[in-house]
Amino acid sequence: MVDDLTLPELELVGEFEAASDDTLNFILRTIGTQSRQAVIDLITPALAANPDVTQAGAVAAATAVADALFKSDVITGPDRRIPQILRAAGWVHGIVDPDTLAVLQGIDEGGKTKLWLREDSLTDYGTIGDRMARVVRNDEWLWAIADPATQAVFLGVRRTGHVYAFGLDGSTAQSGAVVPAERGSVAVGDSLTYSDGTNFPETVEPGLTNQPGARLAMFGQSSQHQALLLGTLDAQLTFASNQLPANGPAAVTLMGPTNRDWSSSSGGADWIFPGTIVTADHTVVRGQLAIKQNGAGIEFRYPPLTAAKTVRAGVAFVSDYRDVMTRRTHDIWLGRNNASRGYMDYLHADIDSIIARIESTEKRFIVYGITGRTDEGLSATGTAAISRARWVAGNASSLAKWGSVAAGGNYFDMHGWMRDSLLGVLGITPTSTDLADIADDRIPSRFYIDTTHFTPEAYTAIGQKRAQLKIAKGWT
Repeated sequence: MVDDLTLPELELVGEFEAASDDTLNFILRTIGTQSRQAVIDLITPALAANPDVTQAGAVAAATAVADALFKSDVITGPDRRIPQILRAAGWVHGIVDPDTLAVLQGIDEGGKTKLWLREDSLTDYGTIGDRMARVVRNDEWLWAIADPATQAVFLGVRRTGHVYAFGLDGSTAQSGAVVPAERGSVAVGDSLTYSDGTNFPETVEPGLTNQPGARLAMFGQSSQHQALLLGTLDAQLTFASNQLPANGPAAVTLMGPTNRDWSSSSGGADWIFPGTIVTADHTVVRGQLAIKQNGAGIEFRYPPLTAAKTVRAGVAFVSDYRDVMTRRTHDIWLGRNNASRGYMDYLHADIDSIIARIESTEKRFIVYGITGRTDEGLSATGTAAISRARWVAGNASSLAKWGSVAAGGNYFDMHGWMRDSLLGVLGITPTSTDLADIADDRIPSRFYIDTTHFTPEAYTAIGQKRAQLKIAKGWT
């Protein structure tokens, strides 16, 4: 304790006001800030109310809450105040409550950093003496400074994106709170999850789990594309002369990470990734990153700007889907295109990035194994044999990494289940052709509509099985 502290008149630096729309938007869109989750906290209820969530639906939900969002100061907590900087005799630096002028954290002229247990006023305090302040990082706090004895948080950033200073919200913050999982699932995948219109993640599974399901999947995509879409892997964009023209689109001359392949979309449509970049003068530009079909290049599409903007080489592109539904159960079915194209070396790294972004304390996810094509049995030759070797090794590695669902782990052998059990699940008596397929380690060919994709009845059974796995896990 410090006795008889005489305090001169304080100077508060800056006005006490809620964050402006521009400031808030910049903070929410700047790479590395966690306040973006506050956006999701507002959008999620609208998404959860609509089990048929599409890209357009997500954008519509975001638009619906935009006005309320930008009129709220999500940075400083429920009372919407901004802690002010203190300059006064005896203090080199301090952060104070703008109403009570209570010091939350400060450095005195002796060079000592002090944290206060009580913030009713500048004369009502209790130092933590010679004890070291503790930095807290857990399921509730992204970062916080806490009393090492009581765990009371003096200043911290919650995982909701809000900044809290002890005393500002009228309660004693405690560390170690559980971040609950959200009721619902999000399906991550390629054309197998896209399912040729069957859409089992949004139709079949919710019918059994009684929870909303969302599908973020696209034909032809490999693991890096889905990690980009979910915002767990930020693209690095370089434009000609490091300039973003006033009128787009702007061609992307180089896209990173360069250890991933970003060459083109397969099929007859562009791959669209909605998101933002930040220019050198901190202008947030929202648009669409388009990987164009059939090798036609990559471009960033955006509304007209007031003038051309300078952007640094390798500027980060952040997907609008980043942190969307991060508390939902994740069904991750990736790797089919990795195996076909030889991208297996970063499949697990991309999946790990998706899992790491799940915010609930209990990370609810299932990784589904890669299924073989009709020509990728034990008897396969040539390129089919090479592809088979890739996915067989990949599945074995996934099993070792995440453990079998049957043993309490998070990996499910989709190929093995469809090969050995799907006929029985659908009440079909196997024919000699079916038995020959199974003996060659192939899923019965009757369940394919081409060399890779499955029939509607197969997709329905897949949706039912995935729902059963989540029910057995207690995730409903």
